[in-house]
Amino acid sequence: DAVLHGAGIIEDSSIEKKSFLSFERVFDTKADSTSILSRKLRPEQLKWILLFSSISGRFGNNGQYDYAAANETVNRLAWQMDSQWPKTRVLAINWGPWSSSGMASEGVQYLLQAQGITPIDPAVGRQFFVDEMTYGSKGEVEIIAGKGPWEHKADQVLSSVFEASFLLLHVRELTKIAERSR
Repeated sequence: DAVLHGAGIIEDSSIEKKSFLSFERVFDTKADSTSILSRKLRPEQLKWILLFSSISGRFGNNGQYDYAAANETVNRLAWQMDSQWPKTRVLAINWGPWSSSGMASEGVQYLLQAQGITPIDPAVGRQFFVDEMTYGSKGEVEIIAGKGPWEHKADQVLSSVFEASFLLLHVRELTKIAERSR
């Protein structure tokens, strides 16, 4: 048996224009659903769980701090599941943008190409997926798919993603406290 999880929405905007509800919608669609899977699935019956993540979780993207935080949360949950599920291959593919399909519009693809990020041809992406499922190994949890300037941005962006994730958790706790005091 296998699970393929590819949930996600984007509502790109600058942080000063982003509503909390929009942030929550984007974050929860991907991160909460993955968390639920991690708690409800029976790993002893699973051969694979494949989580579709994004390079934005690992390297960021303008206007996508919510989407980046959600994807990096998916990556961390994948590592946790892998360590707890010894017989299940857990894989989080951090996809780059796909050409002519996927979540990145033509305008976003153009901006990403200006940063040195090449959109993935669908045939190449499908073959990457098949090869990873055929030849990949248990313990190879987080895989980056696509071509870009990855090596130069990782540390800088990861710190901002972790800050956004922490901020969301803090806001949720404050909201719960406020609701209890009413």
